[in-house]
Amino acid sequence: MPSSLFFKLGASLVLSLLLVFLVNFLGDALVSVSEPAATVKTPAADPPAPPVKAAAAKPVIQPVAKTDTGRGRKLFRKCKSCHTPNKGGGNRVGPNLWNILGRAKASAPGYTYSRPFPAWAALGPRPISTPS
Repeated sequence: MPSSLFFKLGASLVLSLLLVFLVNFLGDALVSVSEPAATVKTPAADPPAPPVKAAAAKPVIQPVAKTDTGRGRKLFRKCKSCHTPNKGGGNRVGPNLWNILGRAKASAPGYTYSRPFPAWAALGPRPISTPS
């Protein structure tokens, strides 16, 4: 290797390090980081919070009646590769979604769920969040 190549490699390394130090210096000059004013200590023996009961789930039909079906059709395009929405439609990679509202979780007839899914479904109902 010619010595000019070593000179170029060394010069580029030195210039790169110089650039890093310059950016670090400018960053410290432009942005000041202050220490936290004080730390708040919590008492060691806090009584445990009482268990919170889940809010009663709202009827599913009310939120569904207010939805934009055009937007729902557009969003469902992503789901069509795995699910069918038609009455009597077959199962694909995912189960048929006809009459899914109010149906128990992991209970589509004729569909074989993976092992963890029925165990998750057995945990019980979850409140449905309504769109705002």
